[in-house]
Amino acid sequence: MTIGVDITPLLFPATGVAKYTYNLVKNLLLIDKKNQYKLFFVSKNSKNHYPFLQEFENLGAKNLSLSNSF
Repeated sequence: MTIGVDITPLLFPATGVAKYTYNLVKNLLLIDKKNQYKLFFVSKNSKNHYPFLQEFENLGAKNLSLSNSF
């Protein structure tokens, strides 16, 4: 199954929601090898601006950057 996860809260790392989202996604990627995870977020910045994306890609996630102009 393909599961989409909105990781936009990770763009605001000093919040509890960001910490929860980060740990939830990281542990799902470590534990669940049966499903495929597609992570998406809305930002003006490029994907290279966010180091956590590389970590999640290394764990098998597919990352999608969405423009904020939709």
